[in-house]
Amino acid sequence: MGAWGIEPFDNDDAMDFLGTLEDSSDAAAMLATALDLDPAVDELDAPDAAEALAAAAVVAVLKTGETVDGVPENETGRIAALPVSPTVAAELASAAQAALDRMVQPDSELLALWDEVGEAEEWKATLLPIRAALSS
Repeated sequence: MGAWGIEPFDNDDAMDFLGTLEDSSDAAAMLATALDLDPAVDELDAPDAAEALAAAAVVAVLKTGETVDGVPENETGRIAALPVSPTVAAELASAAQAALDRMVQPDSELLALWDEVGEAEEWKATLLPIRAALSS
């Protein structure tokens, strides 16, 4: 994962996901797929977690119709243009919450990578505004 910061869109996997999402003919289905992190898998790979985090942030923005801390303004504009209604986003909110829960478990490679560089707690803190938006 090419990462340049701890925010949800500060890595190549998330930005690639957002670009693919914009080109998708069914953005809602793509979001649902990205958020579906199989709990039976022994280890959650970092790219899958990064995509799920980006998807959760997208759902949070679409659900609230507002900027979410940690999502840059230019990405918020791109997200707002997606053809996904707030109602559909609200339906995806529980899956987004579950994905966020999954990526902070000990078997998450993304968490391990942030732990290796001593920034796991800071990274986990970036999830809080997304959680709050999903819960609102």
